[in-house]
Amino acid sequence: DCRAVGSPEPVVLIRHRLVTVTIFPGEPDSAGRDTPAARTEASTEASTPQMDPGRIAQVIVTDTNGATRLRGSGYRVTNDTVLTAAHLVPDGIVQVRLGFGDAEWIAPAAVAWADDAVDVAVLRFEPPGEAPVVAPVRYGRITTRPAIVAVETAGFPLFKSYIGESQDAIIRDLAYLQGTTSSLANLRSGTLEINMDPPGPDPRGRSPWAGMSGAPVWAEGRIVGVLTRHNMQDGLGRMVAARIERFLTGLPAGQELLPSLLDLGQPVELAEVPAPEPERASPYMQQIRELIPAGGLLDRERELAELAAFCH
Repeated sequence: DCRAVGSPEPVVLIRHRLVTVTIFPGEPDSAGRDTPAARTEASTEASTPQMDPGRIAQVIVTDTNGATRLRGSGYRVTNDTVLTAAHLVPDGIVQVRLGFGDAEWIAPAAVAWADDAVDVAVLRFEPPGEAPVVAPVRYGRITTRPAIVAVETAGFPLFKSYIGESQDAIIRDLAYLQGTTSSLANLRSGTLEINMDPPGPDPRGRSPWAGMSGAPVWAEGRIVGVLTRHNMQDGLGRMVAARIERFLTGLPAGQELLPSLLDLGQPVELAEVPAPEPERASPYMQQIRELIPAGGLLDRERELAELAAFCH
């Protein structure tokens, strides 16, 4: 609605379970009424959804005999790369499965870049002819200010497994999850704590989150992290994610391959999430600007001081 009338987008912050929405008015017309701008075709950035289901990847690792060794999640961040967790793909034959139903396709993939310390990897693949062409995603960093930030993620966890119609295959369905992260949690380890509604315990004693590793963590239309593990001692409602800034900023010499793989410029600049509140000009100064002539006031310090005192 704000874009439709030419106003800046609202700023939404969640701190300590308090939601603050800041809405900025548009410029009034000469009649004192807001003039709605004509609706035009939305820009690519505005029309792109925060998370495209067709770009959510299932990462499948098999041995040379074709037996499945590991299953994980990922996201197609450029036209030919998938972002995932590094511990999923140390060796073996790697495939990425994208799309659903008749639009599903599978492609072999290779590890193009990996950081075992942060537990993040980039897989490169050759998209088939029927695969849609996609644009690079945007990235951000969770603010260092105390804040509770709304996040979302999607992947293929163990608790979404079921037996297929043929009775001879185990299917893992997609889980789309919303939750929060605290900007102050896990500061010592440099990771993100992702809080979500907990699934039920697995009857075999495994983590029900198995398979979610590599899933992207989104906030305000940007990827801010990658899910890497579930610590059982944290309970069923928490997972750990690698922070994007841990491997995208401050890269040492010779590591320029990663930004080029992700279609990013150098140096890599990450937007703060949530965006900081814009500085507000004093309403009294705005009143003064409306009263002062276009050429300003010259040699009128006393009158200007009286005007400022009147406005206060």
